[in-house]
Amino acid sequence: MNIEDKIFKFLNEGTWNVPSTLNKAKELQKLFNKPILAKNAEKDLYSLIGDDDFFDELDNLKSENPEGDIRTNVAHWLKYNWISKMDPKTGNFKKGYGSWDSNWEQEAFNVLENIIKKWAK
Repeated sequence: MNIEDKIFKFLNEGTWNVPSTLNKAKELQKLFNKPILAKNAEKDLYSLIGDDDFFDELDNLKSENPEGDIRTNVAHWLKYNWISKMDPKTGNFKKGYGSWDSNWEQEAFNVLENIIKKWAK
């Protein structure tokens, strides 16, 4: 394992779930049809986005405003933590971002990109 792969593995050990399949991406898209309240976010999103840093952010949002709609926050998180590291033509991660690329379906990438376009302005 080269140093870049070791760093990527270290940085992503806190990630256990991503919406990398079309089914998961569509499930996330469905959640975006109504407000995602901060107080319910962990329960609503756990099976779709599992990441220590993401859940730390959710805890902060919940303590600031439990009734707040966090759809914009979720879209921004997706944009800057996953989608920005991917090649839009293939749905694969750009060189240097490790081996997650083989786990993503192109259709899932497209669904997430639409969520981001609408919510992460």
